[in-house]
Amino acid sequence: MERQDETLAGQELVSSLSWLINLRWLAGLGVLFATWFCSSVLDLEILTSPLYALGVAVLAYNGLYWWALQRFDAEPSTPIVTYQWFARVQIGLDWVAMALLIHWSGGIESPAIFFYLFYIPIASLLLPHDRAFLYVTLAPILVGGIALLEYHGVLTHVNVFESDLYQEPIFIAGVLIFFTSAAYVMAYISMTVSRRLRRREDELAGLYRSMQATTSTLDTPEVLN
Repeated sequence: MERQDETLAGQELVSSLSWLINLRWLAGLGVLFATWFCSSVLDLEILTSPLYALGVAVLAYNGLYWWALQRFDAEPSTPIVTYQWFARVQIGLDWVAMALLIHWSGGIESPAIFFYLFYIPIASLLLPHDRAFLYVTLAPILVGGIALLEYHGVLTHVNVFESDLYQEPIFIAGVLIFFTSAAYVMAYISMTVSRRLRRREDELAGLYRSMQATTSTLDTPEVLN
């Protein structure tokens, strides 16, 4: 439902939240399927119970998000700032869920680390750019925190690939440097593209409002103004 006081960026945020929720249904089901496939077909030594629980939890809180979005959309007076906070909560909880996925699938050795890189453009497009960079910074902090806690034995490392790379400082530093660099580069590119698109949208919106103003009256001085 379109609200009259929204900017084009706000309208885009409102419409994108439904898409994000639909995408999360696939993510939750993907965690469940990948857990079954890795344990039953590939015969990898993974902790299936926490991963199954994580997949179910993602589907459960996504159901709450879907219900909340229906309530917001049903009320035309819902301010755009509510949708902005709603997006931040969703992305923040997804960040934590991916951190747990990484920990239970091999830590710093887990290929699931790169799922963050898929999500960073989404956060960059949905959130205001200053907030988006905060979330981009949070991703390396979470991944680095897991790596350091497993390295020092605070968290038990899940040795999926039967290697000790998680205890190699050079390997940990290399992965974190590459991951952090890739995260910021992807965020910068996404934000640059987003700024250009929104600038063009604002120009088109201004032209449309000007055309409306000039065709709404036959009073020449008013049209010239």
